[in-house]
Amino acid sequence: MPGIVQDPQGFIWLATRDGLCRYDGNRFKIFRPGPNAPSSLFFSDLQSLQLDYQGTIWITSELGQVVRFDPRTETFKSFSQLIFPGLSLSRIHIQHCYPDRQNRLWLGFDGQGLLSFNVQTGQVHRFRHQADQPQSLVSDRIRNILEDKDGTIWLATDAGLDRFEEQTRSFTHYRPNSATPQALPELDLHALYLRPNGEILIGSTNYFIRFNPRTKQVHSYPLSNEGNLTWGVRLTTDSRGAVYFNHRDRLFRFTDGTGPQFLTNLTAQTGFCKSLFIEQSDVLWLGTNGIGVRKYDLRSDGFQTVRYRTNFYTDLLIQWLGVPASLVRPYLKNNDFYHFRSTLDHQGTIWANVGSFTFYHINLNTRRTEKVDFPVPFEQDVSPMSTDEQGRVWVLHDSKFWWYNPQQHQWILSSYRNNWQRTQLVLQMVADEQAFWLATEGRGLFRLDRQTGELQQYTYQPTQATSLSNNALFCLSKDPTDGNRLWIGTFGSGLCAFDKKTGRSRRITEQEGLPNNVIYSALPDEQGYLWMGTNKGLCRMNRKTFQIQVYTTADGLLANEFNRFHYLQVPTTGQIILAGVEGFTVFRPSQLQEDNFKPKVELTELQINNRVAEPRKDSPLTHPIHTTKELVLPYNQNFITASFAVLQYNRPGKNQYRYQLVGIDDGWVKSQQSQAVYTALLPGTYTLRVNASNTSGRWSPYVRQLAIIITPPWWRTWWAYFLYGILITSMIWYGFRLYVNRLRLQQAVTMRQQEARQLRALDEMKSRFFTNITHDFRTPLTLILSPLEGLMQELADTPYRKRLSLIQRNAVQLLGLINQVLDFSKLDAQMVTVQKSRGNLADFVAQIIQLFKEEATVKSIGLVYQTDVAGDYWFDAGKMERILSNLVANALKFTPAGGQIIVSLNVAETVLLTVADTGV
Repeated sequence: MPGIVQDPQGFIWLATRDGLCRYDGNRFKIFRPGPNAPSSLFFSDLQSLQLDYQGTIWITSELGQVVRFDPRTETFKSFSQLIFPGLSLSRIHIQHCYPDRQNRLWLGFDGQGLLSFNVQTGQVHRFRHQADQPQSLVSDRIRNILEDKDGTIWLATDAGLDRFEEQTRSFTHYRPNSATPQALPELDLHALYLRPNGEILIGSTNYFIRFNPRTKQVHSYPLSNEGNLTWGVRLTTDSRGAVYFNHRDRLFRFTDGTGPQFLTNLTAQTGFCKSLFIEQSDVLWLGTNGIGVRKYDLRSDGFQTVRYRTNFYTDLLIQWLGVPASLVRPYLKNNDFYHFRSTLDHQGTIWANVGSFTFYHINLNTRRTEKVDFPVPFEQDVSPMSTDEQGRVWVLHDSKFWWYNPQQHQWILSSYRNNWQRTQLVLQMVADEQAFWLATEGRGLFRLDRQTGELQQYTYQPTQATSLSNNALFCLSKDPTDGNRLWIGTFGSGLCAFDKKTGRSRRITEQEGLPNNVIYSALPDEQGYLWMGTNKGLCRMNRKTFQIQVYTTADGLLANEFNRFHYLQVPTTGQIILAGVEGFTVFRPSQLQEDNFKPKVELTELQINNRVAEPRKDSPLTHPIHTTKELVLPYNQNFITASFAVLQYNRPGKNQYRYQLVGIDDGWVKSQQSQAVYTALLPGTYTLRVNASNTSGRWSPYVRQLAIIITPPWWRTWWAYFLYGILITSMIWYGFRLYVNRLRLQQAVTMRQQEARQLRALDEMKSRFFTNITHDFRTPLTLILSPLEGLMQELADTPYRKRLSLIQRNAVQLLGLINQVLDFSKLDAQMVTVQKSRGNLADFVAQIIQLFKEEATVKSIGLVYQTDVAGDYWFDAGKMERILSNLVANALKFTPAGGQIIVSLNVAETVLLTVADTGV
């Protein structure tokens, strides 16, 4: 891990041998060479990272390649060919890369001197050591490059310190024999670092050096020469001005007041230092030579943790309270550590008991311990203790109240008695001027009046929200600033703030911010807080505002689970000693610092319809999500999952998140997950707001916002609504026109129906007329035909027979026409019936055709009859004759001379009669 930097947005960037990594506190994003990505990383063996003043990162490789990376656009640009035109990169070894404020890139080489590259103009200047020119480089082995606050370039070499002179483009040398108020102690320099106060810190082979570039004042601090300098020297500074550096496999801390202070050894197991960096939240990042990166929280709270050596009470008395082992081990061999009780008297001394008749009176100022035996021998019993306002130390034993007389050095039995039948086992006691307050194992809280001896009970009432929250009580303490309040810890129901006057309680549970409802201890301090040990961490609550902050192992606790009756307040130091199953957690409330860091929160990933969105041509993202301010999505891409991260790296699990989608959420949505999910967003304009708290739970003023625009489908756009308006207007107009036309049609239909009725009446009159007149016509024709038949018989052998036959045929035809008129009348009256008869259809048609042969011959028209019908059929001969005669007559009428008429009679599924002509 040869390089670590933090960009202006707050992301951590790490150089590895397998690409460039971005860390946001939750996950890594890795950039590697890609064959299909033109702007991807060009190599994977990164050697160094340097952040310039524009916020871009300069990257060098082990082969001498130089690349500039823009973390905002996540694009890479190679400068290798511009800096080294025509050179083989395999022969170039860049020792140090440094971008200055004038947009120049300085490259120092191990044996090849110095190079300056102007990024804007592309101009390259090379500098080498020349023995015959004293103002040239002092050495070609450049270890480190630095620009001070005045813009001057300084070089650390293996032969001393050089300053670059801009005007003459020469170098001034600072060596052990140079004319400075105090010369450098040695030549072999490895690292340069600029402090906020303008001083230059120099790491050399055997010294840590402070150098003032303006006054040329030098302060040197010798370091051990044990170990090796294979991994070089690296320096960094925290927000308080303390400098951290590695030297010869060791890690040091430097301040002006203390000088270099050894912190830890760096071994093959821990990894040797290849990079050192402190980011904005004061986390020290140490990149190793192959074991990853190590993090050190420089803002860790002042918790001291020690595991048990023997057991709780033995270690507490001997190790923490200084009680001689000779007064502990012989007397406390098999005592139950749950029987430990203690109290503080007004002289600031501690009284402690571990369930036997041996009491310890411990004066921490004089480091003197007095063993005070109880007058009544007992073993394995609980004896609650308390100190009242007069300074008397009270002990409750076997339902009797005893107090200690310091003048007589003995326990005095009082007249107060406890009713064991009512209270059962009493675990804790608080004594004041008016009463003794007794916390029991399962019967709630009791008040024993010191004047009347009356015993009053306070218990959990399911229907009363101001009663105790549980009858099983673990701890009891009085408030040092409010004599009317007691703090009561329960077994599984949280904390109760009990009012002595009213007997009412205010309940504080997990809903109000407690990490757990099992309260083992409730200890008030002098800063106005109450400290509670629970099953899920240490809780600090403001006794006035009830604001809660939780500490866990992430803050430096030994374990999150504490134990009942395993606590003590030390009056001389203000320490609070808490213990659990594994050991002690000790701290001073006044030394626990609030986290005032204001972290930034940034979007790290966007999923659209459950697919990760990347900046591509076919993607709605045109830039990486962490630089995107506005997002425009079509209506069918409305399932959004936004991932974000708080850019504070010291205790990631302590940060809280909240987000709001303006337009959907009425207020902030708090979440333990760094993700916001919204589904089925309707078309419209929204604003996603993301915020995070620091490790103390204070919300940062930095709010990340992303405007999200969901465009409607085409049928919901403004022009679509315009078309809808036109369409609706047209439909209304069309409907109106349709209605008007319908009225007109109805009127026309009515008129036509009236006309039809009139025509029908006229037709009926015509039919009656034709019927009548045809009857009149048929009678004379019948009278003509009857004698004509006799006349034809009489003149059968005369030349008149042929003429008489023609007269008869035409008369019969005329009679047929008259009958047709009668049939038409019947048809109109729907009284026509089919008169079926069996006969040879083909011959019948031929006979009818024969009647028209002569007329066809006269008109020079060919009349052809074709048939494939054979046998007899049922048909109406009269109607068949009339139909065929009409068809042939019409054909003769409209067929010119030389034309042809073809009459066909064929059988398919039915009998088909066809008359075709060549006329019009």
